[in-house]
Amino acid sequence: MQSLLTKSVDLGALTRLLGSALHPTQRPLAGNLLERRSVPSRSAAQGRAQSALGSSGCISLGRECPMSENTKSRRPNKQKPQIERFSSREYRPYALAIGQLSLAWNDLHESVCVLFNSIASITDNEKTQAAFQAVDSDRIKRKMLKAVFSQLEPDEIRLNPRAIDDIKWVCGQIDALEEGRNNAVHGPLHSFIYGRIFDLPEGIQPNDVYGNTRAAKLRNKNLLTEYRYVRDAAIVLRDFIDAMEDSWRWLDRRPSTWPERPQLPNRGQKSRDLAQHSDRSKRE
Repeated sequence: MQSLLTKSVDLGALTRLLGSALHPTQRPLAGNLLERRSVPSRSAAQGRAQSALGSSGCISLGRECPMSENTKSRRPNKQKPQIERFSSREYRPYALAIGQLSLAWNDLHESVCVLFNSIASITDNEKTQAAFQAVDSDRIKRKMLKAVFSQLEPDEIRLNPRAIDDIKWVCGQIDALEEGRNNAVHGPLHSFIYGRIFDLPEGIQPNDVYGNTRAAKLRNKNLLTEYRYVRDAAIVLRDFIDAMEDSWRWLDRRPSTWPERPQLPNRGQKSRDLAQHSDRSKRE
């Protein structure tokens, strides 16, 4: 029995030995391991076991002994699992692109509001704006814009014969762009660091592990290219709506200068209209 007391065993082996090999007078050596009290949580149980194991990771009954290789391999990892905060350097370009996309999308629909207010021809502008902004859905706001254009007077149509078709066109372009916007804003991301092991791309990837449909639509795509395309296209469409509103506002004061439809950007390449706008901004 003395040899048993001086032998080093791991926690699993000790549990088996306590019930069969130890004499009742020797059981107090195991301390709290034999207690049948309720444990408040997994962390408390792990802490109690770690205290019993000691700094060496094994329990020695009677004297200390070096830790075996098998025990070393089973030593619990003290490091807590890393919680993703999305603030690391690798996330910064994605956070910036998504943020710019969202700002451009929001500003686009503010321009939709201004144009709606101009066309609605209600004396109290504040009431018109309040009614428009009470709607939560961007898609319904665009339907409201098309609705007021469908009720133009014959004189208004004669002055701007392309107005109705252009409003339908720009709203259709925004409808198509909305899918990319929703994928960007609602598609979760994660940092995949084990791609090399599984022959998959590493770095920031769409997180469709749990079946997220928005993330699945971004799979195998260049995320930054997709985000920047939606941003740039939203800016081009916003500028077109602003130009239409400006032409309509001054309709009775000068000859109609209804704007031409813009060229939308290609993915990875700015449109001609956006490039010209950027050049003007730099010069200013």
